[in-house]
This record gives sequence, structure tokens and C-alpha cells, in this order.
Amino acid sequence: MAQIILAVLQIVQKQQLNVRVMIKLILEGLKYVNGETEAIRIAKGKHKLPTTLKEGYKALKQEIQWR
Repeated sequence: MAQIILAVLQIVQKQQLNVRVMIKLILEGLKYVNGETEAIRIAKGKHKLPTTLKEGYKALKQEIQWR
């Protein structure tokens, strides 16, 4: 799945798209990856502090899945 992000980055570099479009494409690609690398986990909010019980449960479940 990280290959998808790399492909998007290559397309963006070739076409010289503006930064706003590039960021939008990268964020869209994050929906389809499962956190194979530490950088992807951080991008998906690994260090975000949960503010509700629902977010806390989701963060705990995600951390268990990544291990």
C-alpha cells in the first residue's frame, strides 16, 4: 500500500501539480494503507491524544493491530 503513495508522489513530481492538490492526493491515499511503516502510522495520527472515550478505544485498538 505504501507503493500507492509512492506512485502518487511520482505522478505529482512529473506533472508539477500545486501543493494543495499534492497534499489532497496523499491524504486520500492514506485511507488505503494499514500502517506498514512508522511514517505512515505517524501520518495517520499515531501521536494524537484522544479526547473522547470513543477516540481512546479506537487508538488502543489501532495500536494493538500495529504490533
